[in-house]
Amino acid sequence: PGHYPDADMLVVGHVIEKNTTEAPRPSRLTADEQYTHISLWSLWSCPMLIGCPIDLMDEFTVALLSNDEVLDVHQDANGVGGKTVRNQEGVEVIVKNLADGSVAVGLFNRRDEAENIAVDWALLGIAGEQRVRDLWRQKDIGTFKESFTARVRPHGVVMVRMSGVNNGVK
Repeated sequence: PGHYPDADMLVVGHVIEKNTTEAPRPSRLTADEQYTHISLWSLWSCPMLIGCPIDLMDEFTVALLSNDEVLDVHQDANGVGGKTVRNQEGVEVIVKNLADGSVAVGLFNRRDEAENIAVDWALLGIAGEQRVRDLWRQKDIGTFKESFTARVRPHGVVMVRMSGVNNGVK
């Protein structure tokens, strides 16, 4: 806590190239890659510095940068970054313990085709029945025991918050 990684500037929205006088251009990242970008910064607790002029932000970029539930993970009172608990074959899982006792989990697919990514509770350091909420869609997914599986788009992410049914976390 009190020390944060600096993964550099976010390249979302219209970006300005360094050492050029050219007008800002749209990010070369796909929408899924931009969700991945913001999810990583939120799970890692990195400073969020945008590299796009605010007056040129479109609706997608504004929504990307102002999702309250994703920002809650970024701004969690613990001030501790997430940790990679799985990194193999183009799949990465990052878990971040939150101050209210819940965990934020990012399921990242670096592959060029969609993947079903499964995680079991032992990998995440949790136990018991868990409520799972999709943070980007701001939608409850359901209650799960022992594991969770999500279909993740190419270069995309599914970012969820898991809270134990019996620990009082909502």
